Amino acid sequence: VLLATRLTTFDHLQGDWGLTEEDSMADIKRQAEFKKTFLPSAKAQIRVLNQSYHDMLQQFLVMLNSHSDVSLRFLCFRLDFNEHYKKMEPKLRSPMKYSFRKKRADVPIFRGETTKF
Repeated sequence: VLLATRLTTFDHLQGDWGLTEEDSMADIKRQAEFKKTFLPSAKAQIRVLNQSYHDMLQQFLVMLNSHSDVSLRFLCFRLDFNEHYKKMEPKLRSPMKYSFRKKRADVPIFRGETTKF
């Protein structure tokens, strides 16, 4: 009795589900239009953002690498831990160095002695 009820309940639905040939063709056209119009512009935007990000990050790493504060120079090293950006930017290939000259100062080493740095 229950099975007969189920069969009669779903009899009116037979043939009304799924995609028709017209629906399939419309879907294929919609996909082709999407691939033709949206994807190329999205890819171009992603390329521009990618290049902009790499340029800004390389500039930031160069600024960190040439900073007088040792902690910031080590931050540069930590951010580029696998040396990915170092391979791309010649300014990062040189060893860490100061971009300024230290002023010579008399620094006491022992009582009564001074040395110039």
